[in-house]
Parts: sequence; structure tokens; C-alpha cells
Amino acid sequence: MVAIQNQVTADEVSTALALMTCSQTLGGAVFLAVGQVIFAQALRVKIPQHAPAVDPETVIGAGATGFRDVVSLQDLPGVLTAYAKSVDRVFYLGVGLSVAQFVFAWGVGFKNVKKDKGKVGGENVAPALRGLPAGLSQLMPVDRNLFPNSLRTSGQHPPIDGKLRHFEEFPREITGPTPQQRVDYPEEWIHKWTEVEFEELLQAVEGFIASGTPLISISKVKDKYIPQTVIYMLISIPML
Repeated sequence: MVAIQNQVTADEVSTALALMTCSQTLGGAVFLAVGQVIFAQALRVKIPQHAPAVDPETVIGAGATGFRDVVSLQDLPGVLTAYAKSVDRVFYLGVGLSVAQFVFAWGVGFKNVKKDKGKVGGENVAPALRGLPAGLSQLMPVDRNLFPNSLRTSGQHPPIDGKLRHFEEFPREITGPTPQQRVDYPEEWIHKWTEVEFEELLQAVEGFIASGTPLISISKVKDKYIPQTVIYMLISIPML
């Protein structure tokens, strides 16, 4: 599933996975019937070789759980041997299909599915995130092109026309979606955002909200840990 999703575009993922699931289900149903035919035909050949006194059709009709009741103890070892060799024929089918699948799998191509931990989206990362410590920037992989407009917050905030040169200038409190959802910025965490343009930071948060990227509960930044509540505080900033 990972290989298929890595080879198609985002719009084609659902179609590709649907085709793969259909192929797996249909293939299992078809080759189950094929395996049954191979097994039954092998029994018709092997039983006369190992238990000549036993009728193959009687054993096949009794099934795997009932053939012991229709054969004598004297003929039972020969029937068991015939059963074992017939099952081997079915496994030959599985081995052949696996070899064919291995050959055709090379047509998928080679594409690295690993992601560089130190990079988050390349050129699409907002400049406000590029200057942050690596651990913190990984929290918000943002497509810069999603929202060109800046995100505004209700409540007090510094002018959106310069840089934050001291963390004391950063707002200690912002208003969430409702007045009851006020949250405080921890001083230690605010200090990490020194020299970050406030407008770019808000745009980054807006893009992060819209991208639907899963949150990371805890991230290590310069031997410090940012609690999950701070991250939820970020995505609760209202868009006006």
C-alpha cells in the first residue's frame, strides 16, 4: 500500500487503493477455486498410487474432516500420504504466483519513501518556520501557498509590521474562539520565537490548521519539551 501511494498523485490515491483492494479480493476468490481444482485432481491421481483399494471420489466427497470415517485403518496411511502430496501441488501454484509477482513488481520503479528529518516541505515551508530549531519546525509542516492572507487574532497583539526583538513584546494572552478559551503563552516557550515576523507566524499557523496535518504531542527543542497544550493553543487561534 505504501508503494502504491508513493507512486501516484494525491488525487489518484483513492482510485489506486480501490483497484488494489479489488484485485486482492478478486484474486483470492479466483485462485481459491483454482487451488481446489488442483487439489481434487491431485487426489484422483495420488490415491490410486498410495491406497489402491480406496475410491478417490469417496474420499473427496467425505472431505478433509470426514475421510477417516470412510477408509479402513489399513488404507489410512496411504490416503494421508496422498493428501499431503496433493496439498504440495496447491503450494506449487502459490510459489509460481509469487515468482510472477516478484517479476512484475520491478515495473513499479524505484522511489525513496524516506523523508529527511531536517527538512519540512522544502520551499513550501513558511519563512517563519525556517529559522526555528529543527525540532520545533517539524511541528508545523505548512504549505506557504495555501493562504496568502495573514491570520489575525482578536485581543491584544503587537503591530504586524516588524520583528519581535524581545520576547517581552510578544502578547502574553490571546483570545481563542470564545472568551472562555483564553490561553497564556509560557515565557520559556515565547523566547524561542525571538526575531520571528509575527505576520509570517500567523500565516504559518493558518496554513497548518487548513492542511490537516496530524499533531505531534511533544517535541524536543534545545533539551526542552513543548507540552501538547501549547500546540493546541496555536491551532485554536481564530481566523477573522
